[in-house]
Amino acid sequence: MALRPDAGRYECGTLNTIGCFGLRASIELLLEVGVRQIAPAVLSLADRIAAGVVACGYELLGDRTPANSSGIVSFRKSGIGAEEVVRVLRSRGITAAPRAGWVRTSPHFYIAPAEIDRMLEALP
Repeated sequence: MALRPDAGRYECGTLNTIGCFGLRASIELLLEVGVRQIAPAVLSLADRIAAGVVACGYELLGDRTPANSSGIVSFRKSGIGAEEVVRVLRSRGITAAPRAGWVRTSPHFYIAPAEIDRMLEALP
């Protein structure tokens, strides 16, 4: 096999056409919604999760303040393993992940508040 003598030797053989079209569609959606609208929507959904899990007797990982809040909310409850909580949620079509003994959720702007409420109702 003879390698090209220029930087072209590092180019991939086939362009990731499907990935490029998927990226384009994603960017178009973000621009259509408006980038400035996305962060407040994500934080609102995350705050809804945080308030809901606390009301259900779960412990939050960290304090949520305007200075340190994010779209990720992690929680746990004594006596119930994170893997069990995630299993129950998955059985109801809700995605979450166990992380070091905590249940990690990360809603995005396209999630409806009613879906957050459905998750909260499904918690064991």
